[in-house]
Amino acid sequence: MSRSPRIPTLSARLALPLVVELDRRGARTDEVLARVGLERARLGLLVGRVPLDLWTELCRRGADACGDPGFALDAALNIDRSAFPLEFYLVSSQLDVLRGMEFAAPFVGSVVDGFETRVEMTHAGASAHFLLDGETLGPPLFAEYFLATLWGFVRSIVPSSPPARAVTFTHEQALHGRALDTVFDTQVRFGQAHVGFTFDVANVQIPIPGADPELGRLLAAQALSLVRANADIALKSRVRHWLSGHLSEGGAVGQRVAEALRMSERSLRRRLSEEGTSMRELVDEARHEQALRLMAARPHNVEAVAAELGFATGSAFARAFRRWTGRSPTEHQRDDEHGPPDT
Repeated sequence: MSRSPRIPTLSARLALPLVVELDRRGARTDEVLARVGLERARLGLLVGRVPLDLWTELCRRGADACGDPGFALDAALNIDRSAFPLEFYLVSSQLDVLRGMEFAAPFVGSVVDGFETRVEMTHAGASAHFLLDGETLGPPLFAEYFLATLWGFVRSIVPSSPPARAVTFTHEQALHGRALDTVFDTQVRFGQAHVGFTFDVANVQIPIPGADPELGRLLAAQALSLVRANADIALKSRVRHWLSGHLSEGGAVGQRVAEALRMSERSLRRRLSEEGTSMRELVDEARHEQALRLMAARPHNVEAVAAELGFATGSAFARAFRRWTGRSPTEHQRDDEHGPPDT
């Protein structure tokens, strides 16, 4: 049997600016977070984590809530310095950005699982390429946001830093609904071999105001233990998100989730029990939530909905639906179409 794909996580601080931007625009932020399954309080934790797929969903739902596909770029460029991931503070503690990147290198993998920075220096200039699990950084929506966040970070710690020579992406066109050259103040090239920046070496050797190498050493001494102790988000949140896209697949659900999370099924069930829930409860919650959505989208195809939710028969789905809602699927369809009967 093929292995389920890994579920990478990233620093919750990379999702926090999206929430701040939603608040700034007067959106119903808590409703958006509830739909995605994120908790506002966890996003502010210095070592909190969220699944990368969950970040993508928050980004898309936020764009819908604001009616602006470019809202995430505004969030990245308006980011408050106090909202950067832990690893960014290590960079800003050093005398210049180049030395900061070298100093933070041992910890960059915790910005996003499998993240890697490759810096190449020549007499003519330099480049920084970003990878995820050895491949170019993605998905494209996140790549645009991440580079915009980096540029916002550099501007915040070194306001006098000039733009890069160029910004490169491997995808073919901008995904945030606006010209990225206005975001980065430089040429943006699509369809390239790498995701990253090319720049003059002098750009990253400008002194960082307020640099404190001694503080950086103290932070680095604590960073690894902090990340190891606190980096993981609640396991049940990761399981809920995985279930939202995989209920219709064959095979034992517990085994497939365990593979995706790279742990044993026994450890998975034990940790869920420690968090006050179980695989059975989470599957039932996911089916309930998706059943309501699918019934609205396919009001006259109960069998198809049952199959997509992983039920063996339509009757088994009908029994579960009545337990969730107090109504049969047919009664639910009727009430949605005509309103509930008078009582």
